[in-house]
Amino acid sequence: MGRHAQVVLAVALAFSFLLSGCAMQNGGAGKALTAGGEANASGTGFLVPESRAAYTAYYIVNEGGQETDKTVYRMGRKMRMDYGLGGANISVFFLDDKAYSCARSLASGEYGCFDITESAASQGVSSLIGEPDLENAEMVEMVDVGSSGQMKAQCYIFSSAAFPARKTCFVEGAIPAYDEYVLGNGQKHVEYLAYLKMDANLRNFGLPATPVIPPKNLTEY
Repeated sequence: MGRHAQVVLAVALAFSFLLSGCAMQNGGAGKALTAGGEANASGTGFLVPESRAAYTAYYIVNEGGQETDKTVYRMGRKMRMDYGLGGANISVFFLDDKAYSCARSLASGEYGCFDITESAASQGVSSLIGEPDLENAEMVEMVDVGSSGQMKAQCYIFSSAAFPARKTCFVEGAIPAYDEYVLGNGQKHVEYLAYLKMDANLRNFGLPATPVIPPKNLTEY
């Protein structure tokens, strides 16, 4: 697979995870406690809500029996999500008021990135990745999480039209630790926190390649 084809694949795969991955970051509540809906001076239509803590979180994701891993880096108004999919490395970056999708070609090992700011703004990303709105959630239990149960998480049930009974747990007040819901096709989605480090580095948010604007017609590549 050539570099351009791989990068196009990155955009498709990244956005297939965008709503589920970002929704976990705010518990699927659909509203942020932080400035989730604010516009910015550049006019892109979104501004990443500021995180109260810098952290790196590693998750195991299972959807319909298919398992993958996800790593989330968070610092200030920056967020990065990495996915491991059958050997492919795919990353989505939200940097202040910009968004990018990047992937590494399995054939050449080279990276390519697309500027997906316009698409991210249209998806309402700023409200999806804010801190959780617990106003209409029911706290149900405290649980041990992490690979050795070293963290305590508060668990809530959120009810919405999309997910009538979504269970989401948080550690450190707002960091997602567990998320469980049933998709419209009947498949169960579960992701849980395996490892958490209360630290992140600005180097985690550097793009691996110069981003380009994705073609409107993906067949151009």
